[in-house]
Amino acid sequence: MNSIQEQYKELYENFQSVVDHLRTVYEGDDPDNYLDQLQCQLDKARPVSDESDTTEDVIWASGHFLTIPFPLNFRHFSDEELNEYIDNHSTESTEGYEPEDVVEMIDDLAWSMRAYNNGFRFWKEEVSNE
Repeated sequence: MNSIQEQYKELYENFQSVVDHLRTVYEGDDPDNYLDQLQCQLDKARPVSDESDTTEDVIWASGHFLTIPFPLNFRHFSDEELNEYIDNHSTESTEGYEPEDVVEMIDDLAWSMRAYNNGFRFWKEEVSNE
């Protein structure tokens, strides 16, 4: 798991514990003012599972680092075929990088986009307010 995935996971776990604590503290009171807003944020913050590593996300992300995005069947490429494809379609910004490094950049961007699409919008807002 890379560092950004660990940060998202830790953020989600911390947020979940705050909601659980507030449920306990405000159990006797009318918690709607607090908990509904927090639950809404929690619903947006559901964690991104590793199984959600979809081909479409990786193809989309590859278009940011390659002159031609990965084809639909890229998951069936051998390591050599994938490296050759990356070498043949590198942009100026990725020329000279090892294919493994380009794959890591593509995976990181795909994962970040999935995290954003799965509700980590409040993370972005929180960082921009600092």
